[in-house]
Amino acid sequence: MMNKFKANSIDVFYQPNHNGGGMDFGQDYIQLISNRYEKSFDKVYEFCSGPGFIGFSLLGAGLAKNIVLSDIYEPVAEVINKTIEVNGLEGRVNFYNISGVNPLPVTNIDLVVSNPPHFLSTQDWLGHIENRIYIDENWEIHREFYSNIGEKLSDDGVVLFQENALGSSVNDFEEMISDGGLEITDVFPMKNTVGNDQIYYIESKKSIGAFSVDS
Repeated sequence: MMNKFKANSIDVFYQPNHNGGGMDFGQDYIQLISNRYEKSFDKVYEFCSGPGFIGFSLLGAGLAKNIVLSDIYEPVAEVINKTIEVNGLEGRVNFYNISGVNPLPVTNIDLVVSNPPHFLSTQDWLGHIENRIYIDENWEIHREFYSNIGEKLSDDGVVLFQENALGSSVNDFEEMISDGGLEITDVFPMKNTVGNDQIYYIESKKSIGAFSVDS
C-alpha cells in the first residue's frame, strides 16, 4: 500500500523506502524560495526527485507553474503517476526515468532544485536508508549533473542544491560547477536544521558568455 504526504494542496504518494529527506528538510525549499526570489517559476526541475516531494510541494505552493522530475530509480514512476492522476496534474508534470541530466529532453529550465546523495560512502547512522539514496561515489552523480545542466537552463536559470556539511563542503563542488560553465552565486546554511543533518545550499547560475553561440 502506498503512503501519502500532504505537500501543501497536493497529495504526494510514496513507498517507505523512497524518502531521503524530501519530506523533512526538503520542505525548507518552500519558504526559502518564496522569500528569496519572490516569484513563481514557469518551469522547475527536481533532479534526483524520488517521488517528487520538493517539486510537488513547490507546485502546490504556487511557486512553480510546471515541474519536471527525473530519477534513475524506476519504481518511483508508479507513485509519481498516482500523484499526477489523483491530483489532476496532467499536463503540468513530466517525469523521466533516466540516469543523469544528459538525456533529459527538456530545456529552458528556470529553477533546478535537488536533495541529491550527500555522502561519498556508507554512514552507520544512515543504516535505515538504502545506500542508493545517500551515496554518490566519487561525486559522479554531481559531476555528471554540473557537466550537463547548463545546456538545459534558461538564460537566467537558477540551480539551488541542498547539500549536507556532514558529507561535503562547497570546495568539493567548485571545480565541477566552474567546468560546467556555471558560477557559484551564493552558499548559505539552512536556517532551521532538522535532526542531525547540517544542510546548506549552493546557488549557481550560468557564467556570462559560457553558452554563447560561438562557445
